[in-house]
Amino acid sequence: DVAADRLVVSEGITLNRADIGLNLGAAGGVIDLRSATLGGGNVRGTVSAELRDGQAVVAGTVFLEEVPLPTLVWRPDDQPAAEGDLTLTVQFNAAGRSPAGIVASLNGEGTMAINRGAFGFMNPEAFALTTALVDANPNIGEIGLRDAFAGFLDAGRFQFPEANATFSIAGGFVNAPRVIVE
Repeated sequence: DVAADRLVVSEGITLNRADIGLNLGAAGGVIDLRSATLGGGNVRGTVSAELRDGQAVVAGTVFLEEVPLPTLVWRPDDQPAAEGDLTLTVQFNAAGRSPAGIVASLNGEGTMAINRGAFGFMNPEAFALTTALVDANPNIGEIGLRDAFAGFLDAGRFQFPEANATFSIAGGFVNAPRVIVE
């Protein structure tokens, strides 16, 4: 068993108070993240890997509960591109002879919910503002129109109380055919 006050997962993502179980052997093992926190939300999951017929076979489950999106998403100019609390469940499996092969064979499914969400740089009024600008200045031109629309879009936020989706993972690609935003 491993307990860590801080566990750096990648640049910018650090788990706190991680409780991890390890079961490692010559042909593979299991990493069980029994509990951790990330930005005030909870994280847990299990990943198993083994060598079988010359390939790495990987399977796992990841649960995020009310993890603040700014701890996970890109931050242009130090501003969060997305806000809200993310709850996510993912089950996956893959097999391959290289990291690229594992990613290309990744399959699985999951659900996600974002509460009290907002997407930055996505002004829902951008189209109306652009239309009003063209009505007031019909000779704005293509470049002026493109720059104005980009500015209007970047200047606002799309806020929503809740978004939900189910998704599948096939061949390393995520497909969410239906996302419900309320």
